[in-house]
Amino acid sequence: MSQTGVDLRDVQAETITISGITLGFTAPEVQNLIKAAAAGAVGLADKISDLSQKLGVAYGAMRRMLADIGQADVPDERLVEKLAEVVAHSRKFHAAVAALDPENPVAQEHAAKASQAADSGDREQARYHLQASRAAAQAAAAEARRLAREAQAAAEKQMLQAARAAAAEAQLALTALDYLEAARLFEEAASLLPDGETRERGILLWGQADALQRHGEERGDNGALRQAITLYRHALELLPRDQVPLDWATVRNNLGSALARLGGRECGAACLEESIVAYRAALEERTRDRAPLEWAMTQSNLGTALLRLGERESGTARLKEAVAAYRAALEETTRDRVPLDWAMTQMNLGSVLARLGERECETAHLERAVAAYRAALEEITRDRAPLDWAMTQMNLGAALVMLAERENATERLEEAVAAYRAALQETRRDRVPLRWATTQMNLGSALRALGARENGTARLEEAVEVYRAALEETTRDCTPLRWAMAQMNLGTALQTLGERESETVRLEEAVTAYRAALEETTRDRTPLQWAMVQMNLGTALETLGERESGTVRLEEAVAAYRAALEERTRDRVPLDWALTQMNLGNALATLGRRESGTARLKEAVVAWDACLEVLRSVWPDGVRIIETRHGEAQAELRRGRASPRRRLPERKIKRRKLAGMLLAMLGPALTAGQVASATLAGTVVGVSGSCTAHGRALRLGDAVQISDTVRVPAGANLELRMVDGSVIMVASGSSMSLASYDFGGGSRYARLLLPQGALRAQVRPVAGSSKFDVATAVGTASVRSGSADWVIKAQPDSAQVGVLGGTVDLTSAARRSVVSIPAHWGTRLEAGRDPVLPRVWSQTEFNAVIRLTECCQPAQPTVEQPRVR
Repeated sequence: MSQTGVDLRDVQAETITISGITLGFTAPEVQNLIKAAAAGAVGLADKISDLSQKLGVAYGAMRRMLADIGQADVPDERLVEKLAEVVAHSRKFHAAVAALDPENPVAQEHAAKASQAADSGDREQARYHLQASRAAAQAAAAEARRLAREAQAAAEKQMLQAARAAAAEAQLALTALDYLEAARLFEEAASLLPDGETRERGILLWGQADALQRHGEERGDNGALRQAITLYRHALELLPRDQVPLDWATVRNNLGSALARLGGRECGAACLEESIVAYRAALEERTRDRAPLEWAMTQSNLGTALLRLGERESGTARLKEAVAAYRAALEETTRDRVPLDWAMTQMNLGSVLARLGERECETAHLERAVAAYRAALEEITRDRAPLDWAMTQMNLGAALVMLAERENATERLEEAVAAYRAALQETRRDRVPLRWATTQMNLGSALRALGARENGTARLEEAVEVYRAALEETTRDCTPLRWAMAQMNLGTALQTLGERESETVRLEEAVTAYRAALEETTRDRTPLQWAMVQMNLGTALETLGERESGTVRLEEAVAAYRAALEERTRDRVPLDWALTQMNLGNALATLGRRESGTARLKEAVVAWDACLEVLRSVWPDGVRIIETRHGEAQAELRRGRASPRRRLPERKIKRRKLAGMLLAMLGPALTAGQVASATLAGTVVGVSGSCTAHGRALRLGDAVQISDTVRVPAGANLELRMVDGSVIMVASGSSMSLASYDFGGGSRYARLLLPQGALRAQVRPVAGSSKFDVATAVGTASVRSGSADWVIKAQPDSAQVGVLGGTVDLTSAARRSVVSIPAHWGTRLEAGRDPVLPRVWSQTEFNAVIRLTECCQPAQPTVEQPRVR
């Protein structure tokens, strides 16, 4: 039997005890009471009343209970039990009603009426009032919930207003160019938003990312750019393409811009590749039909990312894609609609066309670059944008000089001079002294090239003055290697000028300039450049010696040429070696004709013989001239004496033209303005922190030379572009020595020493033979393929190599055993052991090394950067 909560302490035949109350009725009498209540009998009313009082139940309720029990067909033996159960439930009912205690007055009234109806025995009426009480309470609850919802909505509306106020404050901070404060306020605004404001949150994250990108762009803060990239990606999740396609596309464009900016500062190509993907995705929604100007902006941004990537690759495919993107942008970025945007796109187009022109033998792309720069200058005027105007003039001048070298056209050099002079009108010494000095150097080189093609001396004299002006800012203390290069250029201009004058003053000054250059261009620091300066010094001394009666200058010239040959070896730079042997032979022959014996003539013949071994296959015209001199010297030797030679101006001019022909054939390696670049190992194109080479601080544009030891302290990074176009990225905490880096005749021999640290080498292909090694304490890694992209991390007792592209061999120093590592594989080498067999590396393993080599400073300021929104 289930529990009823009623205490049936004693159920006997004569009496009933219920919940501690003893009734003076027998069971048959109770049965009679039930029957009487069911029948509505009046005679037993007193007994029923007495029972109701004893049980604490109202009379009417008692009668209804007894009647209900009678109708319930309860067996006689269970009548007392059921009466007890019903009484217990009655008591609980009253307790439950009393416990209601509703605050709602309507519910309270119905609860009281329900109790009264139950006491009177009117159960239906009691239920009605209970249901009414419940309905009243439910209605009150619904109203309370409605009010709560309205209150919550009101609160959320106020929080939304608070968030928007913070966003407005962020916009105000942007008017003060306080990007970090604006980013903080956008973040605070997003934190104030109610949970349901997904789109608004996405827009605020977008604003925060834009502010961080601006800060990273203008302050060189790569951390801010990385944070912006993360926020853009989060914003894209909150601004889905299917709901807000144009917003999604704009965020995609801005993500691409942040990636492109970061990629332009880093050594690897990953960010630039990602930016291209982002721009192309944005163009799927930013269509020309839907948003023509935004489509054009993204096309232009895409072009810039492709240009940056193309500059790091040996091929031209990316550069050609960049041209296509810029030209697409110009279909909508028209001059009449957005003149300045049109002009900047024209300038960018000119830059990529110039890059293409540098890598090709034809002049078509260079001519188109010139046309694009000139078109840009129609809108980028000096009054409207003076510094951009000066930059465009500089770019125009550089393209014109390249054209002049290809076409041998004097008028192009004249135009280049005019462009450089125009740039100097805004690139003033008091505003940007180092940039002014660089422009002066470029102007001097163009004037010197012009002067070399003319009979007069005015251009050469002006070039000398321009170089001297540049040296007022390009000081030895500030930029020693640039100062030495400027001295070299000055010496070349003075020498060319001195050859045209009868006096020797200019030649003496040239000798002084070359010797000054040698004070910084030392053999131990920059051996090949030192050899080039020795070579130029020798030619100036030889010319002086020809004009003097003695032999001192000629002997000094011979000494200079022989010094040059100590570094200009045949194995290393065969054409440079041959040229130096030719000049040595000339000086020895002249010297021999002033002496009584034939020893000098014999040495001259030996030098010419050596020269001819290399030049026969590459320079037939020059070979004939050298063979003529060689034959004359042999004839004199057979006679047993040297014959004094008459000084014929025509012959001397011919000899100088001969040297000039060889200079032109050898290209940049042998012209004064470019001589340093051919003998350098590379140039700094990215730097952060206090990187040094032989103790001197490295800055953007500085040269690094063969035998330099580059130190990159903790927290710093360095990126070098080498003379063969390869890129080396040196990680924080590294020390690297450039034991050799020779590039001549299309062949390359490079050997780097990495005792400690990490680097990434993007080795470009070359036309001739190639050897590229990195030696560590435990072994040597060698590029086996023509090109490669790989990373190496070295410690005193181990080395780790991973290959992203190409093939690299790793050789144990102790056991001489070798393993070949293909693309996407990596391995390690422990001291005294064989290399571990290579295996496929995960991207995480590659990233762990690549991340160390990330560099932060941009090296290409002449292209308009990607834009947001």
